Amino acid sequence: MTDAGEQNEEWAQAWIDEQREKLKNSADEGRQSTEDGDFSGLWARLGSEWLSGFEKLLRTGFLGSAIPLGWGREREQEWRDLALAQAQYRQVEADLLAKLMTIQTQALDRLERAVRARAQENRPLSDIRELYELWIDCGEEVYAEVARSEDYCRLQAAVGNASVRLRANQQKILERGLKYFDLPTRSELNSVHRELRALREELAELRAAHSRPSRRAKHSKGVDSRVRARAARKVRK
Repeated sequence: MTDAGEQNEEWAQAWIDEQREKLKNSADEGRQSTEDGDFSGLWARLGSEWLSGFEKLLRTGFLGSAIPLGWGREREQEWRDLALAQAQYRQVEADLLAKLMTIQTQALDRLERAVRARAQENRPLSDIRELYELWIDCGEEVYAEVARSEDYCRLQAAVGNASVRLRANQQKILERGLKYFDLPTRSELNSVHRELRALREELAELRAAHSRPSRRAKHSKGVDSRVRARAARKVRK
């Protein structure tokens, strides 16, 4: 290995170590961005904390064991279902993020081996762009291997199912609140949209039928033209 190859491997290794450090501190950086005024992170944190009380009760087993009673039992059950769906979604989301972090780690490991192999072959990287492109290639190779695995497919399906359940429970809570304030709900608006679409289709059919002359009108028009033709011939005679 030449001196140029050793220097190339050193700055490439420094970049790889920097990416690994960023990957380890990604969670801390996300929390810091929220404190620094990142409103998207702020709303995400608020949305994740509003069910913390119910999740704690779920973990203690109180909500799971006690049967909801009283005039508000339906509402209480809806909130229980929402808290449970939120907890399940958080779990599968954390599993998916952990899997993605593993993909990034494996991509950096593969990149490190590729850089060392090129240095030993006296084919050093020319610039940071070539290193970045090699990193992308390594990431795509690792993701292609992981994406074909059965565990990853099951994890993706679990995330999709959990998100659908969470959205359904959120929709149920929101619709109850909107009805309480006498506001239209999404279900009611969807019903209105379907009825309006059906009325538009029916109106279009009526207009099309009205614009087309009927067969009887065509026949009577032909008879009148023949009668006028005979009368004109008699007058000429």
